[in-house]
Amino acid sequence: MKAILSVIAIASTAIAGCATTQASASRTPTDLATVENACAYVPDELRDGLLFGEHFEIASARVVHQRVGKQNVRRYVGAELFVPSKPGVSASHVAQAAQCQLARYATEGRAEDRDPLAVRGASVSVKERGTGFVVRITSPDRDAAKAIAERSVSL
Repeated sequence: MKAILSVIAIASTAIAGCATTQASASRTPTDLATVENACAYVPDELRDGLLFGEHFEIASARVVHQRVGKQNVRRYVGAELFVPSKPGVSASHVAQAAQCQLARYATEGRAEDRDPLAVRGASVSVKERGTGFVVRITSPDRDAAKAIAERSVSL
C-alpha cells in the first residue's frame, strides 16, 4: 500500500511540474488583455518594428543622468529622444504607440537588440515641446537605464 501511495505522489508531482512549465510558457488571458488595452487605438503599422527610428524620426537623443550622494556621482536614468511632430499626430498618439510597444515586449518576450523600449523595466513618458515631442525612456534599475541610454544614442 505504501509503495502505491509513493508512486501516486511521485506521478502527481511530475504532472503538476509539467502543467506549471506549460502554463508559464504561454501567455495568460491577463497578458492578452494588457496588450489589447495598450494597443487598442494604435494603428497596425505602428505595432511592429522600431517605433523610434523607423516609424518616428529621431532628431536627437541624449543620455539622462541623475546626481546621487554627497559626491555627486552621476547615475544613469535613461534617455530622452526628440521626435519632430507630424501632421495629425499628438503627444498622446506617440505615448499610446510607445505603451503598446512596451506591453508587447513585456508579454510576448520578443527581443529587439536596438530598441530602448525593449529593455526590461523601461517606462516612457511623452511631452510636447516646440516643433515636436520629447520622449523620455527611463528605468529605476541602473543596468537597464544604461542599456536604454546606449540603445537610444545609437538609433
